[in-house]
Amino acid sequence: MKRAFSGLGLMVFAATLFGCASAPIIPVPVKFTGDMRSLSPLTVVAFQTVGIRQVTIGRTLAGALTLGLGSNAIAESGGRAMQKKYSLPDLGQTIKGRFVKRVTGEIPYWPEMQVEENPVPLGPFKTPNSVLVFRTFFVQVSDAGTCQGLCAYTDLTLFGKNGQKYQKRYIYKSENFNRAPRSFSDFERDEGKLLKEEMEFAAEKTVEHFIGHFKGGGSSGN
Repeated sequence: MKRAFSGLGLMVFAATLFGCASAPIIPVPVKFTGDMRSLSPLTVVAFQTVGIRQVTIGRTLAGALTLGLGSNAIAESGGRAMQKKYSLPDLGQTIKGRFVKRVTGEIPYWPEMQVEENPVPLGPFKTPNSVLVFRTFFVQVSDAGTCQGLCAYTDLTLFGKNGQKYQKRYIYKSENFNRAPRSFSDFERDEGKLLKEEMEFAAEKTVEHFIGHFKGGGSSGN
């Protein structure tokens, strides 16, 4: 099932396809699902997941006042420390793995897959196949605001052999499932147990959304 990216004269997909905010996001049409087997073999990859951001009012104020740091630097350094301290999972890899595990059992016409097990650095890569790419590009834990709890943004993009490009985005927010913790410290108790559970739940909901989308019944809103 594994396949390395190699060879000359192969189709090239650049990371710039993901980097343009003005690029259209085209939902996969229901009619496309009937032709999924024509995409075999389908290479499945995940770009390296962005670092976790930790945003708390107290930490942001303290960092700004004592160290003169900007909010982004504080959030990113806090996230790195949290990732290391609790050995948090790679959310993008978790999403890709769960999708691969579930999709063939839920969509009988799904194409044969060749899965790249390791995350791919953001940048150009080569393959002669159709490609399904996961990119989790925003992960934040916060004690307030619209991202209270966990927020995670993931894009799924399908590149067909004939130049088709279909993209779908899912935004997970703890508050949408009434799962935001009462206090941020809840996430950090018991070696980050609750946060790890929340990341697993976010991965499950993201995969559920994407599979539903390919089946023609993707959830509304994202």
